[in-house]
Amino acid sequence: MKKTLFLLLLGTAMVLPVFSQYIIVPNSGFLQLSEVECPYNSEADVMWLREWKIYQTLDDTWDGPIDSTRCISIQDSGNYNSIIDLQQIDPDRALFIRQTLSDEIGLLRPDFAYNFNAQIRLSDSDTLSIGSLCSDDLCSGAIGVVEIPDENGTGKIQRINTSNFSSINGYSTVQNCFVTEYFDENILREVILKFSFSDEVLDGELTLYGMNVESPVFEVNPVQEVVFPPSTFSGESYSANLIEVVQPEAFVYDEAPFIFLHDPAVYPTIGNVTFIEARPEIATEEPLNLRANFEGYQSVFFQPYTGIRGALVDPEDTLRHRFTLVGENMDICFPTVVELVVGDGAEVEFRSGNIHFGGPTSCIMLRDGGAIVIPDHTRFTYGDGVGALGLDKGGTIRIGQGSELIINNTAILPNYIDGPDQQVYMELHPGSRLTFGEQSRLIRKGHVEDGQMLLNVYMKGGILDDSRLSARDRRLINRIYPENADNSPDWLRILGNPLRNELTFSVDIQLPDTPVSWRIKDLNGRSLKSGQFIPMAGLNQETINLGSISGGMYLLEVQQLSEKVVDKFILLR
Repeated sequence: MKKTLFLLLLGTAMVLPVFSQYIIVPNSGFLQLSEVECPYNSEADVMWLREWKIYQTLDDTWDGPIDSTRCISIQDSGNYNSIIDLQQIDPDRALFIRQTLSDEIGLLRPDFAYNFNAQIRLSDSDTLSIGSLCSDDLCSGAIGVVEIPDENGTGKIQRINTSNFSSINGYSTVQNCFVTEYFDENILREVILKFSFSDEVLDGELTLYGMNVESPVFEVNPVQEVVFPPSTFSGESYSANLIEVVQPEAFVYDEAPFIFLHDPAVYPTIGNVTFIEARPEIATEEPLNLRANFEGYQSVFFQPYTGIRGALVDPEDTLRHRFTLVGENMDICFPTVVELVVGDGAEVEFRSGNIHFGGPTSCIMLRDGGAIVIPDHTRFTYGDGVGALGLDKGGTIRIGQGSELIINNTAILPNYIDGPDQQVYMELHPGSRLTFGEQSRLIRKGHVEDGQMLLNVYMKGGILDDSRLSARDRRLINRIYPENADNSPDWLRILGNPLRNELTFSVDIQLPDTPVSWRIKDLNGRSLKSGQFIPMAGLNQETINLGSISGGMYLLEVQQLSEKVVDKFILLR
């Protein structure tokens, strides 16, 4: 039997960790100018920022072919900042300001947290495009490129972190969290600001105030295991601040960010995910609730391909403790390729706050009974155009009464061969609302070329607003409206279908004291669970704990003597 991991994110605003140690990026204040020959046209001179390149590309990617017809100058504003006259640029192409750092300047500490931020101002007459529906999966914002050794140790690969500007014009900031990994060489190779515009004609100015790359003033708290001491036990469950239970080799300060570390013995890839597990210090025979609490000044970072879950109660079984991560005003950072897998009945509950996704492959993946939960009377926005929500088979979303989930990045349906057990199901009850935001997409990706996976939504009185999706994306949503109950077998009725953790069915019995057997099968006919009971005359009701059965569609087979009926049910974890 498999039990759950619960990740509970609370808070009212994004709270960044305490950063004040700076990486010295040359000319980060955008103040040092010099007149140089335009690298793209030897007949023109331009005023450029020292150490920086200013250019546009033909394909709107930061490392794409440069548009050699544009030599863009910058000028001193006289107020300790620099400005670019936007009439120089092609408004249909992105503008880049980029610095390539040397090994010496860009060398970062292993297993550490960083923050790349910048401040700019755009004239009110011009407008930035914000979101991820552009080349580089970023329209306007910051790009940080970190080089690490490849898996063979013979070359380099890039971890690319992105983040959006905060507003479309006027004063705007960008904050981009990222982490380094266990390698001796983590090189911050590129720092880039990208600007895409919504206007056909640009007539204003772009003011550059400055940028910096910071690391925490109080070091970091590495997390490799979460262990709850007996002093944190209340008699029914464990509860403690995370600083009491992560037990790193040495704490430096309780306000330092917590970094969940990948196992350095294996190379971090999608096939080598490290799970940091939570357990009580004293072993138990039953699964327990383990709650690790955050305060507003604490923050969490995950290294690539690192996740969290409750530890096994018994190493010989699949039963797990239930781990809850609780935070008030918490900042959680999923840089670049981080994927938090939520499955086997796990739940992620969002009440308020913000999550930073550092790139298009940063995501929370729901599968095999995993769920995102929005509790009653809550409005939560998932994403700001960057990152993704993975909706794998058997995953689901639950939205409470008076609540709304706004998906504002890319929702991904893994592409499988058609089949009811290869689907995502959810339900919308009265007072619940699922909204796809301005920067949302719904796509299929991977596995097979012509899969038929859909987002199946049971419309039970709630609202689904997909008006901001394209017509192509909307075709991936299957609205299912209630049907009359007359289609059920004559003497068998499944109650509350779709289900969650338990299956309750009723049977109308004419032959009392004659055993009734039941069996749960998957759609391939494999038996997953079975039992029997002795009925009374008339209506009998039976409840079955579905245990570790994953989310999906199944068959309930009920038999008394030679009479057998079969009905389908859907399990929503």
